[in-house]
Amino acid sequence: MRPSRPRLSLLNTTVAQLARNVNHVLTACFREIYGVGDSSASPPSLLLLTSPLAATEEVANLFGAGLAPLKIAMPSVLNAIGADRDQIEEALAEAEKQQAEQKTREDREKDGEVDGNKVRLDLEVKQADANTEKTRAETANLKKPQPAPKASGE
Repeated sequence: MRPSRPRLSLLNTTVAQLARNVNHVLTACFREIYGVGDSSASPPSLLLLTSPLAATEEVANLFGAGLAPLKIAMPSVLNAIGADRDQIEEALAEAEKQQAEQKTREDREKDGEVDGNKVRLDLEVKQADANTEKTRAETANLKKPQPAPKASGE
């Protein structure tokens, strides 16, 4: 039996609060054991990553619909399947690289389309100019006085 949404939401909230408290306790213990105080430039802190239960499908759907950016969706889903922080960062960097390459390809294709459209338009303008000149020449020929037909008995 699958838990109801309100129960799942309450469980996720409880787990998130526990994780924050565990982070605080582990960080305090680490600093005490290793003699690192809060006065240092950037005191170390431990971070327990948690992910809401049954949220991976929702996150994937949000990402697919374009409502959640990659930087949010990917870490959530990878964390839910047990990836560690380094794996998540590596996967995120690779995905961002692929997105940048895809955007570059799309931009090149658009530039190629624009260039192709410019060439096509230039050809169409030249053809229109040639057609206009041809029409002008034909009109000028029609405006010329026609010689009178010769009488056939002379």
